[in-house]
Amino acid sequence: MIAGSFLGHPSIAATMEWDQVFVHSLPEPSFKLQANYRDEAGHLHQLKLERHASHWLHRVTDNQLSLFATRGSGEQMQIRLVDPVHKKVIDAQRTALYQVGIFEDWEQLATHLSKPKQAFELEKVDKPRETAVDCHWSQITIKTAEHPHYQVCWSSKWNSVISLQKQQNTGEWQSLFEVVAISVIPIKEKDVWPAIPANYQYSNITEDLQAD
Repeated sequence: MIAGSFLGHPSIAATMEWDQVFVHSLPEPSFKLQANYRDEAGHLHQLKLERHASHWLHRVTDNQLSLFATRGSGEQMQIRLVDPVHKKVIDAQRTALYQVGIFEDWEQLATHLSKPKQAFELEKVDKPRETAVDCHWSQITIKTAEHPHYQVCWSSKWNSVISLQKQQNTGEWQSLFEVVAISVIPIKEKDVWPAIPANYQYSNITEDLQAD
């Protein structure tokens, strides 16, 4: 993701409710996208995402690490992580990931946004910035000691974040996530769940925790 600075302060509208701002289209669209994002350490990465409605997705980071996820009617999420660099395959269910401190849920993986756990204030940005895909801007202020400000450009057509910025101490806005291309794809008759290569190390976090 390319960091950017934006001069001036966009005007802010009245406080809004989360579900009013981040509206989801039904049925959920199926698409593929390419994006740039910045991790917590500040390193830049490339992401490719293919999402089938609200039940299957495949994320590829830096053309290497693959994450597959499926979600059933009971909202339980199953994940398979394929790491070709270290020749590892890891399986886990959502509840098991919570137990080991991994908190990304389906919304975070599929839309790149989930409702904050802390208290927050949500406001609509009246003057949107230009993006590669049509979307509407909102500002999220987390009510913690640091009081961080985020600006999110959300697309109700795609049910996805298109751009995410965070305000720095200097007042400038740094890009954390930016979609550069997105397009519709047909839903496949059968979602792909990758096989485990014979020479890969396999582990199942859910089963390991149950054994303990």
